[in-house]
Amino acid sequence: MYIIIFSILMSSLLLSLGQTVPVMRQLLPDYRDSTSQTSRTIDLSQFFGTAEVLPELVRLTYEFEDAANTLQQRNLDFLLFAEETPLTRDHFLGYVERGDYLGSAIHRSAPQFVIQGGGFGITSLATGLASTTVVTQGEVLNEFGIVNNQGTISMAKLGGDPDSATSQWFVSLAPNQDNLDFQNAGFTVFGRITRATFPNAQLLDPLTNGGEFRVTNVGGAFASAPIHFTAFDDPPTLTEGDFPIFREVVRAPIPAGEVGTGLPLTYEVTSLASSRSFASAEIVGSQLILSYNDAQVGDNVELTISGTDEVGTVIQDTMVVTMTDAQTFADWQRDNFSSAELADPNVSGPDADPEGDGSSNLEVFVQEGERGDLIAKNIYQLDENAVPAGTFTGRLSFPFGDDIAGVRFTLEVSEDLVSWRRVGFNNLTPANSSSDPVPIVTVELPRNPVSRSRGFYRVLFHLD
Repeated sequence: MYIIIFSILMSSLLLSLGQTVPVMRQLLPDYRDSTSQTSRTIDLSQFFGTAEVLPELVRLTYEFEDAANTLQQRNLDFLLFAEETPLTRDHFLGYVERGDYLGSAIHRSAPQFVIQGGGFGITSLATGLASTTVVTQGEVLNEFGIVNNQGTISMAKLGGDPDSATSQWFVSLAPNQDNLDFQNAGFTVFGRITRATFPNAQLLDPLTNGGEFRVTNVGGAFASAPIHFTAFDDPPTLTEGDFPIFREVVRAPIPAGEVGTGLPLTYEVTSLASSRSFASAEIVGSQLILSYNDAQVGDNVELTISGTDEVGTVIQDTMVVTMTDAQTFADWQRDNFSSAELADPNVSGPDADPEGDGSSNLEVFVQEGERGDLIAKNIYQLDENAVPAGTFTGRLSFPFGDDIAGVRFTLEVSEDLVSWRRVGFNNLTPANSSSDPVPIVTVELPRNPVSRSRGFYRVLFHLD
C-alpha cells in the first residue's frame, strides 16, 4: 500500500515538473567591491534557472550532397518554450504548420557566432540557380527576456526596430549574450536546439567543423552562405546540393535525455583568473562564495560560471569583480544612522524611507546623497508621439554614483503603473565623462510591448 502510494506521488511530481531546459534569465553582473570587504556571496539561482518546453519539438531536416554526390541529411531539433515567449512561439509555429520553411535554406553562417535561416531558399531553373523568398506573415512584438546563450534559438530582425521580426531565426553557435542582449532592445530567445543536433548546426561553421562547409558570397541574401566544399572545384560550380536546404519540417517527440524535469541546476566555476592571487571561489548549492585575501585597489578577478541540468545541458556566463576603495551601502548606513537606528531595518534598511519623502535609503546611496536628500526619480514615460517618426525607442538617463560599490540595476515596464515586468537589464559601469557631480547612465528603451504606443519605465536598484 505504501509503495503504491509513494509511486503515485513520485509520478505526479515528475509530471508536475514538466520538461525543461536550462536558461539564463539575466546576465551575471560585474561587481565593484570595496577593499574593506572580505567576501561576497551570490545566489546563482537569481540568474540561472530552467524553462518548460512544449511536449513536442520542431525538427528541421536539411540536405546536401557530399563529395561522393551522396545525399546527406542532418536534423536541427528545436525545443520551444511553453510559457516564456508565447507570441514568438506561436508566430514561429505558424510558419512550421503552413510549410513555409520547406525549401528554405541556411542562408547565412557567421563563424563562431550564428547560423541563420527562415528567409530564403535556392532552386534550380533552366537558366541556373535562383533564390526564393519565404512569404512573411507580419511582424511579431519583441519578447526579449532570456539570455542569448550558446545553443539558443532567437528571432532575427531589422536594425533599429525591436519589433520587426518576421520569418527569420538564428541559432547561437557561441555564448552571444554580451552582444545580442544589448542590441536593438535584445533579441528574443524562444527556445534552444537539442544537444544531440547542435553539432549539425556547428557543421555549417567552417571554423568549427574543419571546412566541410565554407562561407561564400554568392550574392544577395546569400552573401555569407555556407557552401559544401565539393563546389570548389576548377572551375567552381554550384548546384542545389551544395546548399543546406530544408526538405522536411515536422513536429516530433522529444528524444530521451534531451530535457530535464526542472530540478535545480548544478553549478561549477569553470575558470578563475585574477590580477594576482587574492581571491578564491567556492560553490555551496546555488551559492557562489568569493573570498578576498589582502585585496588591493585595482585588483580584479574574472570567473566563468556554468550551470548544468540533470541530463547534462550546460549554460554559462562570465563575470568580473574589481576591487575599489568605493563606499558600500553598509558604510553609508554607519555614516547616516545611530546604533539604535541601525538595529531597525524599517529605518536604516535599503528599502526604508525614514523621512517619508519618497526616496528610499538605497536610492539616496546610489546617487551619493546623504540622509534626507531629495533625489531624482528614475521613472520615465515613453509615448510614440514623443520620439522621432518611424521609431519607438527612447533613452532613460539617471544618476548612478561612480564612488559606490555593491549595487546593480534592472529595467521594468508598465502600462498602468501598477503591474510591472522586467524588459531588460544593464550592468554597465557608469562613465565619468559627465560634468555632473554624479555620473549619468543612459539606457535604451524598447517600445512598450503591451500597447505599442505608451509605456512607463522604471529603474530598480538591488544590493548585490
